[in-house]
Amino acid sequence: MPAPTTDLRVRPDIAEAMLEIPFNMVSKPVALMLFPVVEVEESEGTQGLIPSKELLTETGGARTGEGGYLRNEFQFTEIDWETKENGGEGVIDERKKKKYMKYFDHETMVAALERHKAFLRRERRCAAILNNTGNYSGQTNAAGVVWTNHASAVPLDDAETAVQAVYARTGIVPNTFWMSWLRFRDLRRCDQVIEAIQAAGAGNPAKASDVTIDMLSAVFDIEHIVVGGMPYNTANPAQNKSVASVWSDTSAGVAYIDHSGVVSMPTHTRTYHWGEDGSTMDGLVESYYEEKVRKNIVRVRQDTDEKQVLPELGQLITTVAA
Repeated sequence: MPAPTTDLRVRPDIAEAMLEIPFNMVSKPVALMLFPVVEVEESEGTQGLIPSKELLTETGGARTGEGGYLRNEFQFTEIDWETKENGGEGVIDERKKKKYMKYFDHETMVAALERHKAFLRRERRCAAILNNTGNYSGQTNAAGVVWTNHASAVPLDDAETAVQAVYARTGIVPNTFWMSWLRFRDLRRCDQVIEAIQAAGAGNPAKASDVTIDMLSAVFDIEHIVVGGMPYNTANPAQNKSVASVWSDTSAGVAYIDHSGVVSMPTHTRTYHWGEDGSTMDGLVESYYEEKVRKNIVRVRQDTDEKQVLPELGQLITTVAA
């Protein structure tokens, strides 16, 4: 990347304007729900984690005759993080800026597109972790019937098998159930799900669109239902587009994901964010003028490391679709 020929400027004015641009052409990113953020003071380091075993092991008891108590020293699990800067740059052409000024602010739109691309890259990094069966050695269960078979599928049973598997391993109950947008649409049409909603008094859906996230949370008895729908183009930019889902359409998963912000608490996944170099989770917006091409450049960047922290706190449900 060419070095800027003038001073780099942070652009809160553009960042504020971008907040008004909705994700109306793509689904909202969900990575922050599945990989909650903790702020770290250094770009790389090691932290101690309380393993689930320590939360289950009983120690202490009645005071001994000598006046003391049984003592315990916590055994911590260690995990390393190393944040990396991710970002992109958009070019502001003065001729195009003037050409389109009656319709939209060219600078703001270019910055908004770069921010969306930054979110898309983060979404893909997180999905690559959660979609990878290699990260779940011995921690998968296959769907009884594919969820696309709405009359015979048993997604409630599939999810319950996964939840109980995590509980049996760790003693911790999963609080999160994630799936792709297509599989969410299948769940809303599955006879087993609709009948459970009606029987539980959670609602009386007459059609698939009547089934809400809150209804699914009630019948699956899982606090957070997360639907990943962000699409992306898998083709080379020079080729015709080929749209695919970032989140796997053939698997879903359950996990315990800690949202307390306490870095030492057990969790399946986490985002480590280092902000001392100016990074923000919304994407730091900067601009500079590049003399060589005589164009203004807008940059959006963030400095993160997305990690699977404790694999045992998650379970993958495979073959939810063919």
